Amino acid sequence: VGIGTTVPEARTQITGGGLCVGSDANCNTDNNTEGTVYSSNTAMTVYDVAENYPTRDTEVGPADIVALDTEQGVFVKKATSAGGRVLGVISGNPAVLLGGFNGAQFAEERQVAVGLSGRIPVKVNLEGGNILIGDHLALSSVPGVAKKAADGEQSIGYALENWTETQEAAQRAGNLGTGTIQFFITHGTLAGLSVASLADELAGQPAPDSLASRFLSNMLAQVKKWLADAGNGIGDVFARAFHAKDQICIGETCVNEDQLKALLAAQNGAQTASAGSTTLTASSTPIIQINGNNPAMLAVGVVYADLGASITGPTTADTNLGIRYFVDGIAVSEVQIDTATSSTHTVDYVATNDAGTATSTRTVVIGAVAELPSADVGETEANPSGTSAQGDSNIGTGLPAAEVASSSTSQSSLVIVPELVVVMTATSTTVVSAATTTTP
Repeated sequence: VGIGTTVPEARTQITGGGLCVGSDANCNTDNNTEGTVYSSNTAMTVYDVAENYPTRDTEVGPADIVALDTEQGVFVKKATSAGGRVLGVISGNPAVLLGGFNGAQFAEERQVAVGLSGRIPVKVNLEGGNILIGDHLALSSVPGVAKKAADGEQSIGYALENWTETQEAAQRAGNLGTGTIQFFITHGTLAGLSVASLADELAGQPAPDSLASRFLSNMLAQVKKWLADAGNGIGDVFARAFHAKDQICIGETCVNEDQLKALLAAQNGAQTASAGSTTLTASSTPIIQINGNNPAMLAVGVVYADLGASITGPTTADTNLGIRYFVDGIAVSEVQIDTATSSTHTVDYVATNDAGTATSTRTVVIGAVAELPSADVGETEANPSGTSAQGDSNIGTGLPAAEVASSSTSQSSLVIVPELVVVMTATSTTVVSAATTTTP
């Protein structure tokens, strides 16, 4: 049916169910000069805009994802994970179809409509997990089929319908469609990739397979590579503490932990040996002075009361440092030693300042009276409850249940012990007998 006249030459033709605006009476594309349609609005019953592209892939069809054919310019083929730029999804019934490639070189080529905008069906699977409304969709490992996109993958658009395990199971049983859902076309976006979302994920612990985790791993790998390069230009490094796992190196000289300990021990020994002529500064470790005898000698059964230690330098501020205690290498809050049997113990007094850590050690020897060296029996290290502090001429210091009596001339005295009677003079100590009662 022709509408209008032969003048002007442009006619409106409705031929074979299609509207043609052009100069040819039969709307023959070889001779027709296309006209223009003007409208304030257009109403259509389908929902997308598409454009024809040539293809030589005989298997590609509606709802398939297609990619550029890298061997044929402007051609498309079913997209695969092996490569190729994803272009879009084939539309089976576009509302607006752009002519695409109408040149003579494409006259014999099959053409498919690739969706440009709007919503169309797409084939999906559950390779990326359940698909929920609003999820990004991306190409799966199955050619032409979409899945839920992972962070950083190229997105073809947003799901407008859910696709879950329940729906897929029903589809496999023949109860639901063909495994397609409606989606909204987008182009060039990357799923989950935004500065805001990346910052939010990095604020916590990113999932192992997330974009944030991959970004962090790659960034740290590059930082490690850069730090390992001597040409990275790093000058001074400032830190509260620096921890090296294996070695510390300056130039070509490197030391490990054991070598460094040996060097520091040798240096500390040299400082101790020359303490009288060494000027101590704020860069020196604390000076710890042990109070009382060292070693300390006690008889078996005597309660040991530690006299402690004092920090005497190197600065006034250091004298206010706290001292930590270790008995036989074990940290304690209060020094206590079991004196029930003959034994030898160590008490370490440890203090730390900005220059390092210093340790002074007292040796405590517990033994029978006859076993204790006579030169050191005057140690006043112990002071059990109910006894007085003994002078340098007393033995064992604070023997249990003892009473100390001194003569008027202070030249000799008797110590009364449940098991022993000991006579002490200014020059010797003698065990008299195993009596229970003595007189001065």
